[in-house]
Amino acid sequence: MAEETRKAATMGPKEAGLSELLGKGLSAIPWAVAGLFVLAAVMAPVLAPHDPIDAAGAPMLGLFSERHILGTDGFGRDQLSRLLYGLRPMLFVSLGAVALAMLVGGVYGLVSGVAGGRVDWAMMRLVDILMSFPLILAAILVLAALGASLVNLTLAVAVSQLPIFARLARALASGEAARDYVMAARASGFTQAHIMIREVAPNILRPMLVQATSVVALAALTAAALSYLGLGVRPPSPDLGYMVREGQELIFIAPEHTIMPGLLIAIFALAVSFCGDQLADRDRAAVRP
Repeated sequence: MAEETRKAATMGPKEAGLSELLGKGLSAIPWAVAGLFVLAAVMAPVLAPHDPIDAAGAPMLGLFSERHILGTDGFGRDQLSRLLYGLRPMLFVSLGAVALAMLVGGVYGLVSGVAGGRVDWAMMRLVDILMSFPLILAAILVLAALGASLVNLTLAVAVSQLPIFARLARALASGEAARDYVMAARASGFTQAHIMIREVAPNILRPMLVQATSVVALAALTAAALSYLGLGVRPPSPDLGYMVREGQELIFIAPEHTIMPGLLIAIFALAVSFCGDQLADRDRAAVRP
């Protein structure tokens, strides 16, 4: 740290400006990558050169060509089109599940943290029971009960992420409940509902959103794992997780059919993780005295 400080002090204005510009450029890369994924998923009907389900007489396992830029899969379907459409279930499930988990888990933890006492103890014991199950197992149990579909996959992933937001919201809310402004609101006769909604909730929203950004990566990996197990979108609809499973059977003949969807999943998860880390660093810097 001392060495870095000494180097920064000896930098000229041009060097310091270049270093700052380079740092900002590198920090923008994860956001740009995540944005490209979202844009590609939204614009898939426009960007995809072929129907992702219809083979239309194309050769099976066709090589890269002008008509099929990334070749065709084992059924003769255009691989580029399937990759573009395969982004949509992953993004829908990860973003939808995190939003649902943050809403439900946040409200649950908010009530627990503000109520305190025996109510807090009982509510957190339920969260501990849910956390005793591995995340993927909790999601599988939900899908086993509801059946495999895109909506049920979103619900399953949301259930697996609920304890994360419930515990975070409870910790934040219990800390806020001990502050002077909450004590003053209680002394003024405001109801618990008013204190939770108008006083405490706005002050815990920022760290909850920061946590949500980081959890999106975990939700995307969970959704891909469940789709790999055949518990997600039903084939022949494209899904990156299931495409990895399909390509696994051709790993020694056409390894790109496993590598490409798996690489997209990994890149998206890494990009969103870096975005979450940046938001967390900024949040810590903002609250630092």
